[in-house]
Amino acid sequence: MDLRSVIPRVTVGGREVITTALGESMTGVPAEPATHFRNGNVAISYLGTTLLRLVDQGKGRLDDPVAVRLPDVKDGERITLRMLAASITGLVDYVKAPGFARSVSANLFPQWAAKELVAISTSERR
Repeated sequence: MDLRSVIPRVTVGGREVITTALGESMTGVPAEPATHFRNGNVAISYLGTTLLRLVDQGKGRLDDPVAVRLPDVKDGERITLRMLAASITGLVDYVKAPGFARSVSANLFPQWAAKELVAISTSERR
């Protein structure tokens, strides 16, 4: 699969059996279980699964605007949970935002708050 590193974790009945790391990061730093990384498109399946579970639990509908839960999101009345699940919101992928790559180059292991990433994504349109 052309992986440079992997951080597997095995749990049984909610109890951690083992967590380990193998390989090196893109910068040649050995991988460790505490290493942070962007999971990219894998997050789309997490998001879709989470949204569908919330809908099944009656905590929302796919056609609800995100403004119901996140009133400060730009265009939150227009963007629905269905649009989030389908990745058709028109929001900018923060990784492609101007200056993002430079900030990562300046600090290889940055940590952003979710609000900071949402602010980048909502600061401009595709």
